[in-house]
Amino acid sequence: MIAQQEHTALLGALALCGLDVLGEERFTGPWDVVALQEVPRHEWAMETNGVRGVYYSGLPYQGRATRVFAWLGIPLEGQSTEVPERSVASPGFPPSGSPPTIPPVGGTPNESPRTGLREVAGVPGMILLHGGGQHVSPLWVSYWVDRGYAAIAMDLDGYGPDGLLPDAGPRFQFKPFFGPFPSDDLREGWIYHAVANVMRAHSLLTAQPGVAADRIGLNGLSLGGSLVCLVAGVDARVRAAAPVYGAGFFDEGGYWQGHTQSMDCRRAREWEALLDPGAYLPGITCPVLFQNGATDPFTPPDTYQRNVDACGGTPTLAMRDHLDHGDFWRWPWGENEVNLFLDHHLRDGPPPPTIRVVEEAEDHVVCTVTSSQPVVRVDLVHTTDLGAWQSRSWQHTTLEVDPAHFTAVLPEGRPVWAMVMVRVALPADRHAWFSTRYFFRDTAGSPARIEIDRPIRSGDGLFISGRKPFGQRVLLEGSEDLCEWARLAADATPTTDFTFAQPSGPDRRFYRVRRWELMQ
Repeated sequence: MIAQQEHTALLGALALCGLDVLGEERFTGPWDVVALQEVPRHEWAMETNGVRGVYYSGLPYQGRATRVFAWLGIPLEGQSTEVPERSVASPGFPPSGSPPTIPPVGGTPNESPRTGLREVAGVPGMILLHGGGQHVSPLWVSYWVDRGYAAIAMDLDGYGPDGLLPDAGPRFQFKPFFGPFPSDDLREGWIYHAVANVMRAHSLLTAQPGVAADRIGLNGLSLGGSLVCLVAGVDARVRAAAPVYGAGFFDEGGYWQGHTQSMDCRRAREWEALLDPGAYLPGITCPVLFQNGATDPFTPPDTYQRNVDACGGTPTLAMRDHLDHGDFWRWPWGENEVNLFLDHHLRDGPPPPTIRVVEEAEDHVVCTVTSSQPVVRVDLVHTTDLGAWQSRSWQHTTLEVDPAHFTAVLPEGRPVWAMVMVRVALPADRHAWFSTRYFFRDTAGSPARIEIDRPIRSGDGLFISGRKPFGQRVLLEGSEDLCEWARLAADATPTTDFTFAQPSGPDRRFYRVRRWELMQ
């Protein structure tokens, strides 16, 4: 109840500041969705690697106009939809100075002998979002054009092919990326402009002849993956989304936690309510593929699971115990899971496997798997280590599948994190891994996140009790001002129960169990 009151009060305060924080159908934050869905002014530039450069108008920044640079590619009718291991095929752009076009696609749909995908009138599109501190790559666009997609990738750091643009918007920097902002207007911040630039790229891509506007997907890496979560929640046009590595709830763990917690209180609350991707995950209505590694230093498993649970769309998981953080679309067959997922939702390709948990107990889980691809291996992957996530060791146990039904017995050690990974065979000796969500168990079976019982107020004060992960302590904070929280006490027991007692006083106070810490 307290959290709901806080959120309502914050949204009311921001509305008084002139921010449009509530959409008619979904929470859209400070973005003018209708305006951003209009085709931006644009100017075509050079061609390289078979794709075309384009400058398009961004949103005003510090009182001046801005431009954004992007690479855009469109396949020709009849161009192969096969995926060479590392070739760059030309999408057949016309001479420099005119916009790219493709002939209309019609006639009888063609069947690809290797992928089983059907070519229909209008090609699907992909919007590609690079990571923080990175720049746009024409090769990534070419990669998707080779696969029969129209694709666009914009530079989110204000750069063009020859360096920083003189009329760029706000630059990305790791700490100022969160705040403080140049002014009290959130529209001056990098996140606000990045989301707007992605949505305008979407509008530009779907304005090209031959592109199917109702079959557009998002794929982003690292911080680009976080933006995918945010954009998919704001923009209802997105048909399918594949965030890799990145997600939301930055203040709850991982690389970004220190940055968010170092902000002043007002900015931190604005960030959590309006700029953190976690605030927009419930508004997602399209299918989402979440892919990450359990040892990734940016978004650890407990935080990543929070994102999966909060997603309003249909989540598919492709978690691994280890996945190197980088542009893995460059690796041979590195994007098998992403490609299979997006081909299914954007091109009517075969679906990825569906793994359902049909029974979940303290010491085991029972799952079924339905797959259009041969299932060649099922593993229980677990760790009982504590400490930094990127340093934990994960163990594999291969399970017996009979024929699509299996039981995973959880190890006796506690606390334990575990998941089930399913490997399927793809054409040309390729394979892909998909997974369940994470399972967490400790000596008493408490969940990964703190469970707070209903606070009981009596004549002697306020009592807060609940459950917590084994071996960790819970921090209690209190405040008379919702923006000025202070640590009051810490439950220092290694068990899975906690109780706080705060004496009563004449002043009204708010209390919250903010987070837990690993005991030393």
